[in-house]
Amino acid sequence: MDDAMRSELEELAQSRGVSLSDLVRSTLEGLILRDDPRGRWTETAPRTLTTYERQMLAMQHRILAHVMPPTHEEAPTEDCAHVEGDPDYQRQRAQILEGGYVTEYSDVFISTHPELTADECTFVMDLLDMFRTITVSIQRLRGAGQSIGDETERLLQFDGFDYQVKAETRLLDYVRHLVSETRWSEVLPVLGPDHDYGNSHGPRLELYQRILGEYQLIRHEQKPRLELSDYLLTADQLQRLADAGTHPSRRSDHQSGGTAGSPSTVEG
Repeated sequence: MDDAMRSELEELAQSRGVSLSDLVRSTLEGLILRDDPRGRWTETAPRTLTTYERQMLAMQHRILAHVMPPTHEEAPTEDCAHVEGDPDYQRQRAQILEGGYVTEYSDVFISTHPELTADECTFVMDLLDMFRTITVSIQRLRGAGQSIGDETERLLQFDGFDYQVKAETRLLDYVRHLVSETRWSEVLPVLGPDHDYGNSHGPRLELYQRILGEYQLIRHEQKPRLELSDYLLTADQLQRLADAGTHPSRRSDHQSGGTAGSPSTVEG
């Protein structure tokens, strides 16, 4: 190690209130524990925390232990009970931080997930907007006496995401965060117990990407319009979306009158 690097490391150690040897040791431990085969390390658990950070976080946990309900049953919401635990749970988190038990940091940060990128967030909102337009368009066409095939309609319904696929789980969690009685409320039934809370039990991401890609192409082809109703989709445009949603390996069957929207066509 040259003098310049040693000087920089000593400054970093001093800023964190630890010795140079402690800084090096904790950094090496972090590199090793990141691949802990016991699976206790999480993506968001830090490798190390400064004394100040540990003190501040521990204090917050101890404050929560004093102000929160004494039991899960008295928690105001299910989310509070699940994420915040009870006073003993909060005191245990404080003890981990105060003791500096690095291998236990994953327990402290277990409810903190990796960031969802801006592109991923935008994708989810665009998806919800698209399915709202599809739903209203189908209702309007049927009200006008136009026939929309049941299989086509099923293929163009939001069906949640696969909770067994990590990438889709994150997207489904964001959908649950966004949807409410006043925002994309038509999706609420899909997030209820009758639909296993939005778990599609099969990959949906690539299917939705294909449909959304075609939907955006349709929007690009349209001229700007004044009335919101003018942005609803025609029967031919809905069919374009259904064709795009059909898995490429099944498109010849679908377009020749095959089983559109059958389980084999709703593939990622």
